[in-house]
Amino acid sequence: MPLVLSNYSSVFTARIFTDITEHSYSPCTVNTLFREHIQGMVMDKGESNEQAHKRTQEIYKRLTAVGAKRWESTAVQETRDLHDPFRTVISSMLSARTREEDTRRATHNLFAPAQTPQEMLALPDEQIEKAIRMTTYWENKVRYVRGLCAQLVQEHHGEVPRTLDALTALPGVGWKTATLTQWIAFGIA
Repeated sequence: MPLVLSNYSSVFTARIFTDITEHSYSPCTVNTLFREHIQGMVMDKGESNEQAHKRTQEIYKRLTAVGAKRWESTAVQETRDLHDPFRTVISSMLSARTREEDTRRATHNLFAPAQTPQEMLALPDEQIEKAIRMTTYWENKVRYVRGLCAQLVQEHHGEVPRTLDALTALPGVGWKTATLTQWIAFGIA
């Protein structure tokens, strides 16, 4: 049986996306939330708009209830609040193949003693290693953090570049990390 999206569902879906955007929820959290809680956004042919409307309202209530509990703080949201390109590029790089809680903890640990690329370069490898050890592939990420900081200092005067090409030229920064950095730190969509 083909599935159709009701007009009411479209309105409430837009409302959900507006709330998500206004609260700066991370893409990872949004994906998890939608996977777990938005089942049945489409209605079976023959279901009335009123039934779909009630179901969509219930989904919206669940989303807002879950949002209050689950979306308290994410590494990306913390970075977005600060609008710090350096924190953004580092936390995005650390997040690759790593759980959100571990990324948050690693970012916090790494930025506790050093806030700039210059300060981070002064840290011994062992301190960086200890700070990010809970991330996946931490051995590579230690080298990436060190290389990224060195390249920022040498080629960009300690500033994170804005262009996709310059970002992807940094060690450990692929297209996804570069795009997230542009979006979160610089507001470039």
